[in-house]
Amino acid sequence: MKLTGSKMSLFQKCQWWARPDVIVKDRPLSSSEANLGKAVHAAIETHILGSGTAETFGADAEVINRMLWAWQDSQWSGIKWEPEVAFAYDPATGSARTLGRGREAYVNAGPTEITGTVDAIHQDGTQITIADWKTGRQSGLQSAEENAQLRFYALCAARAYGAESVRVLVVRVGEGGTQHSEAVLDDFDLAAFEDEFRARLKTIPQARPQNGHHCTYCPAVSVCPATAIAEETLVPTEPRPIGIQGPQHASWLLHRLRAIEARCEEMREILKQYVDTVGPIPLEDGKVWTKGEQVRESIALDTPEMAAALKILEDHQVIGAVETKRSVSKADIERMLRDQGKKGKELKSAIESIYGDLRATGVIRSKTVTVYADRDVK
Repeated sequence: MKLTGSKMSLFQKCQWWARPDVIVKDRPLSSSEANLGKAVHAAIETHILGSGTAETFGADAEVINRMLWAWQDSQWSGIKWEPEVAFAYDPATGSARTLGRGREAYVNAGPTEITGTVDAIHQDGTQITIADWKTGRQSGLQSAEENAQLRFYALCAARAYGAESVRVLVVRVGEGGTQHSEAVLDDFDLAAFEDEFRARLKTIPQARPQNGHHCTYCPAVSVCPATAIAEETLVPTEPRPIGIQGPQHASWLLHRLRAIEARCEEMREILKQYVDTVGPIPLEDGKVWTKGEQVRESIALDTPEMAAALKILEDHQVIGAVETKRSVSKADIERMLRDQGKKGKELKSAIESIYGDLRATGVIRSKTVTVYADRDVK
């Protein structure tokens, strides 16, 4: 079955992609943000299991370690969790069972069962807690009570373990610390979700596409007829002005814009794969779009040189850019300098001066990253 626990939020917004007659294409390679999230999840799992370190996760090991340290400092680190528990839910009978650990266990599911893997489960007598680790850098924290994915996992856990209530946690792990939201879903809450979920399942065969922000992570965005309509609306074959006629029309246009952005992101990843396998893409101006490397710098305050670095930031009157003792970014420093009225050459000079002083202390870390861009033919 196409539907899995990880797609519950999408399924709430649109059921069209889950239709049996819709051919869902595999999405291209994951973004760097998604890759970082997977690595942090893996690092937390190794910590829970008491084996391995974040150093094994490649070029982002420094960032991963800072996020792992933040998690280890949180109240959740000392709990005895069971990570990556896979469930299978049967909507016909309302029953659920555990399959094993991780998505590899899905092979044990039946053809009509809906699978899903929860990041971690903790059992304390009859009390069950399930947790979802979030690692994205977007602002805000989704309410645990409103998280459709966690509600589905809570339903699975309650049915599989015979519990009457399940506590759900959303824990956002960042470089500077953790945030969390929690809720307790009782038998009434779970029954209400189950009734609503089963009702949506019945709508799948006749479902129609629904545009919205969810198009960003829809696996069928490239074949969705609503996306084609969105393209004709915002990027018509014959260019024509687009006037916003009111709030409802603005919302309608925004939903279509997000569908196009999702499709553009998918195409960008496909083009990257082409460059990786075939080679540079020639452009009309004589340049090529190809892969290259770029050195990016970050400020590491979790070092013995932290005190000296903080003194430099204080002397330059940008100490307010430090969110925690381990977190500061170039963007935050630039924002503070702009707030002080600096701009143009003065702003550039101030940034160079601060970075020069920080570089002398040894807190600047360099990392080579892969970028795709227009380049001159060598």
